[in-house]
Amino acid sequence: GCGNRTIADYFAHARDVAGLDFASHQANDFLVSNQEWAETQAVTAQFNETGRFVTLLGIEWSGETRVGGDRNVYFSGDADAIRRSSHRHLPDRSDEDTDLTTVTTLQRHYHNADVLLVPHVGGRTADLSLHDDKLERLIEIHSTHATSEWFLTEALQRGMRVGVTAGSDGVDGRPGTSHPGAMGVRNLQGGLVAVTMPVLSREALWRALRQRHCYATTGERILLDFEVSGLAMGAEGPVEGVPLLRARVHGTAPLETVELFRGTTCIHSVPLIDAAPTRPDRIRVAWRGAAKPGNWQRARLVWDGELQISGTRIRHATGYAFDTPAEGLRHVAADTVAWRSITAGDWDGVVLDLEPSAAGAMRFPAAPATFELALADLADGPRMFEARGHEAIVEVRRLPAQALPFDWQGSFADRMAAPGLHPYWLRVRQADGSQAWASPVYATVGGRP
Repeated sequence: GCGNRTIADYFAHARDVAGLDFASHQANDFLVSNQEWAETQAVTAQFNETGRFVTLLGIEWSGETRVGGDRNVYFSGDADAIRRSSHRHLPDRSDEDTDLTTVTTLQRHYHNADVLLVPHVGGRTADLSLHDDKLERLIEIHSTHATSEWFLTEALQRGMRVGVTAGSDGVDGRPGTSHPGAMGVRNLQGGLVAVTMPVLSREALWRALRQRHCYATTGERILLDFEVSGLAMGAEGPVEGVPLLRARVHGTAPLETVELFRGTTCIHSVPLIDAAPTRPDRIRVAWRGAAKPGNWQRARLVWDGELQISGTRIRHATGYAFDTPAEGLRHVAADTVAWRSITAGDWDGVVLDLEPSAAGAMRFPAAPATFELALADLADGPRMFEARGHEAIVEVRRLPAQALPFDWQGSFADRMAAPGLHPYWLRVRQADGSQAWASPVYATVGGRP
């Protein structure tokens, strides 16, 4: 929490307010004195209670990107020596010679230890070219900084075998309920990681994380199960014959899409939102993307703007997936809606209730994208418009005339899979804009891994 609250307050909030099953306190190492590290170890051990709430001892190694970038360091036990990236903000420099000033020295130091390092898109975005596959079993793809799915796709392109997590990184001392507030130094609500384990204990949690039996969400408690030909989420192994992907999802809001991936390619999509009849008088205009890949400063993409309607009238307008009261609709009239919006890889937007008309048109002028659209063109399905930014788009669609399901389960046989290793994973999008990602299954088709 960067000193916002005590470490005991932090864990109590995670357990008693956020209702989490497990948590780790991850202060920037260059802020942690020896006295605070002793307190971190003692309080972490004090709050660890099998069957009720599990804690992991940890610290954030906070080296600049040029020396490797942020890694969350997790220890399996109650105590360990602190090894910092630097003493930058510490007056006591008596143990400065113990610093590990590059990620390669960090990895070398812990290579044979029972430790997990988790690269993440933090204040100093991790350099994935510097990877230790023994220690770095997981990467973080969502936090209050940004939704960073690109981090996973880059890892897969590099041939890394990693699972996915999400976390707070909220510097407000409120794990599990972190929000960006006035959006001064963060963009989004914090995420959650869900783990499959037989009992709630530190040993079971540690084993599950090392085995990548986990998935990430943008903060909602979406239930997700995913396997490939009997290989559990995060596992790796051989697959004889055609890989069969099976998934089961229970959402916290109606489900819009479930997408299955082989590597970075979407091989099957279940567009639940497109299967239902639509209403021509109810339109959603949604946008997503980031300015650049990276932390809150780099990722922040400003969409402040308006849309204009002609040939019909706006009866009502509501915001879609805005993250805080600092964003949202600023003006609604019969022909105009204006808003303030910042995205960092996530979705924002507006939902319009219109008077019925066959001649309606829309003009969307905003800094990342400007376009015009005849609303009758949406009868054939949603329209996508590219925007300036990283993976930035605007999606305009008619909304369903009936409620979408909260649950989905199904399977897909990947008959196009060539022999060799394939990472399979999935992404879920809900009607409220929230998302979840399964850790990849690393399946070797037609042979041994």
